[in-house]
Amino acid sequence: MLLRLPPALLLAALLLYAASAHAQSGIDVEVPVRLRHARVVFNTDQRLENAAGKPTVFVWLDEMLLHFEQWRTRRKLIVIVHGPAGDWGLGDAAWNRVHGVTTGNPHAAQIAYLQSKNVRFEICAYTMQLNGWTNADLLPDVRPTTGAIARLIQLQQRGWTILQP
Repeated sequence: MLLRLPPALLLAALLLYAASAHAQSGIDVEVPVRLRHARVVFNTDQRLENAAGKPTVFVWLDEMLLHFEQWRTRRKLIVIVHGPAGDWGLGDAAWNRVHGVTTGNPHAAQIAYLQSKNVRFEICAYTMQLNGWTNADLLPDVRPTTGAIARLIQLQQRGWTILQP
């Protein structure tokens, strides 16, 4: 029934729900945030994980996408993998070869899910070169960029927000 409300009423209902959820938890939000537009790039060069073993960048993206969908935020999201996290962009065969396993890339399903939500994944060509990886080693739609640092500078100069999980 709530979905049949006009968009303005639906948004008001969502904001009231969020406010009541915070109030029920004893939190009085004094600086509310609702983004209309967002261009965010994640500088992902570490293998940081939460207590459940899920990479921090994926936890942040899940939360961000949830809020952005609620707020109807127009967004562009890019994850650049490089350094120790560069292997997250590898397809199963390359992952198995690099890690001496037969399980495939444990991050492949999450990356595919995020790509289905229009999150773009890029991998540093310098990281690829250092590790002897080629484009054929990558997961579908993971795109090599000249270098992570140069790409981050380029995006920052274009007004993107850089996050480092």
